[in-house]
Amino acid sequence: MSNAFWAVLYNIRIQDLFDIAIIAILIYVVLVWFMEAASRFVLVGIGLLGAVYILSRVFQLYLTAVVLQAFFAILLVALVVIFQEELRRFFERLAMWANIRRRNSGPTHHRDVDVSLGTSINK
Repeated sequence: MSNAFWAVLYNIRIQDLFDIAIIAILIYVVLVWFMEAASRFVLVGIGLLGAVYILSRVFQLYLTAVVLQAFFAILLVALVVIFQEELRRFFERLAMWANIRRRNSGPTHHRDVDVSLGTSINK
């Protein structure tokens, strides 16, 4: 048992220790980030993760590169969840802008219906 432990310990490179430390720090930062939920820093965080990913590829940190590759694969879904409220507001504004543009495009005939009386009024 102790021979196996010393064999594993002997085969650990300094890159492996940096790899484990980076992943531990990233997990801690993500947990703290979700606790504080400041969405204005999301872009900065994604940029930093991109820089860490590039550095992990350059310095051949296998675990970090694989974990970040998987993260970027699901990034689109994560962004939709994180920015759900902002996306909803954006699409509402887009719909209102389309309605305003349609109204200003030319004369059209509208038909208003009075629900209480059941009658229609032509404009």
